[in-house]
Amino acid sequence: FAPYAAIAIENARLYEQARRDAARAATLVEEINHRVKNNLSAILGLLHIEMSHARWRRGADCGSVLKDLSHRIQGLAALHSALSEADWAPLRLSDLCARIVQSVLGALSPDRSIRLEIAPSPVRVTPAQAHSLALIIHELAANAVEHAWPDRPGGRLSVTVTADADVVTLEMRDDGAGYPEAVLAGQGGGVGLFLVRNLTEHGLGGRLQLRNEGGAVATVCFARSQGGPVERGSDN
Repeated sequence: FAPYAAIAIENARLYEQARRDAARAATLVEEINHRVKNNLSAILGLLHIEMSHARWRRGADCGSVLKDLSHRIQGLAALHSALSEADWAPLRLSDLCARIVQSVLGALSPDRSIRLEIAPSPVRVTPAQAHSLALIIHELAANAVEHAWPDRPGGRLSVTVTADADVVTLEMRDDGAGYPEAVLAGQGGGVGLFLVRNLTEHGLGGRLQLRNEGGAVATVCFARSQGGPVERGSDN
């Protein structure tokens, strides 16, 4: 009787494991489909924004518009890879920052040199939050690369992630020329900062603050869980 009982118990264990694996696989497929749909929607949204801004930008160059769009799509691709590697579980935000910013710096010409400093952090974000954050991080890094050091080939770019019980804070700063006064006043900034503001406020329910402090400093604050918005302060 004992050998038959052992076989029956082992078969039951294998069946239960197979059932759990099948349920997990179905959940992963559903999550992947959801994220692919979101990425396609994001790409369509980016196209719409680029076309809307191109209408009023004088001398808008189609080549530069397509180049900017392709870089943003690369940021979404980097996010998709990170989520896939994590089996669509919450991601460390500092790891996501490193991956996205490195994708921006990887497109630099050989004569550019930017030192990246990212402090490791245990703070994790949900896949939904990561979707908005990937584009926010990409735009802030791309803005620094393009505008921070007009008179030199590069400088220092640093990212820190902190959190208390309720709010996550992402800060990106450089040692460059700083933001123009018009940008600090909430005017101008182009498509990139428009996306950052919109995704922070509507994608994360958070707030964005821009300031100059030995260079440009951008701070994004949002709730750990997406249950409610972060109260607005004197943001720009």
